[in-house]
Amino acid sequence: MAQPGEVILEYTPMGRVMRVCAIDVATGTEVVIQGPIDATEDQLKAIALAKLSYVMNKRAGVRETGAAARPGQPPRRGLTV
Repeated sequence: MAQPGEVILEYTPMGRVMRVCAIDVATGTEVVIQGPIDATEDQLKAIALAKLSYVMNKRAGVRETGAAARPGQPPRRGLTV
């Protein structure tokens, strides 16, 4: 499971919204979230790090459940009956 290591966080207020950019230093993976301006820094940081972890796992081919994707097969979508 890919987990972010050292992360750079950038907070930019934009009117009534706080834009948070999280960048993993080792891989250069970048994600952006937006939240209410009155949310705490810890709340915004937790959401940004969760999204960064999700994106890194998706790029590494790891499903949300933690199981590795099938090699050579595209990820399944929808319902197989």
